[in-house]
Amino acid sequence: MLDKSVWRILGIALLFLIGTSACLANTPGMDETIGTTQPTIPPNLPRTFSPLSTPRLQLSPSTISLQKESSDSAISTQLPANNYPICSPLKTTPLADLEEIVSDGYHPPPAGQDGRHQGVDFAYYRKYGRESIAGEDIQAILGGRVSTLINDRFPYGNAVILEIPDGQMPIYFDNLIGMEKNESLYILYAHLNELKPLNVGDSIVKCQLLGKVGKSGNAGTAHLHLEMRIGKPGQVFTSMAYYTKDASEEERDQYLIWRTSGLFRHFDPMLILRTQQTPPP
Repeated sequence: MLDKSVWRILGIALLFLIGTSACLANTPGMDETIGTTQPTIPPNLPRTFSPLSTPRLQLSPSTISLQKESSDSAISTQLPANNYPICSPLKTTPLADLEEIVSDGYHPPPAGQDGRHQGVDFAYYRKYGRESIAGEDIQAILGGRVSTLINDRFPYGNAVILEIPDGQMPIYFDNLIGMEKNESLYILYAHLNELKPLNVGDSIVKCQLLGKVGKSGNAGTAHLHLEMRIGKPGQVFTSMAYYTKDASEEERDQYLIWRTSGLFRHFDPMLILRTQQTPPP
């Protein structure tokens, strides 16, 4: 026969087993835990676009799930903190610091007018071990192809336009910037001091060097002028120039097609650049 102390030990053990079973029964499964801790982008974001009222979304570099309109199943895009889908346009400047060095932000004119400012300017002094931004390396934010090369023409100076087709961008960018099917993103980098040896049609990879920051064109001081627009794929400009007597009629026409025709819809470049909340490694 068991004495009282043994019965007491057995009773405590039995109560412990009952409590453990209850806790396990109330613990969510793996799918439930992921679903409650990871942010998602609603699949029904409006795809309409207005250059004067572009919505701003703050996205953290974690797993993002969304549904594309043309897909029957959800597509998961992994965005780990150390594997960004975009590069900073400035080699020395981390993505997280870009907002701090905006010298002139996006202030678009009414539709059809050529007022400023249809892009964003970056400039700084005595940062990142440099005296100024002059001469800093400019790199491709996304991979694509060279659409246009402008050689020392007013007002853009030395400039390059890269086309990024829809299929070469992170999937959630479509809704973020209002891009429709069969459209491309075009990114213009202007006022460069010098351009790397490039040709129209060249393939460009993300973070590839394009040139150096300068003050060519109508820039009074060294800065990078960046514009982002959405338009039909495969567009090429031979050159652009305006507000100068030596601009040819063709250069003026191409400038106006890019700037005021409405065929290329501009938006605030920071909409894409600020999606990364921490600096790259």
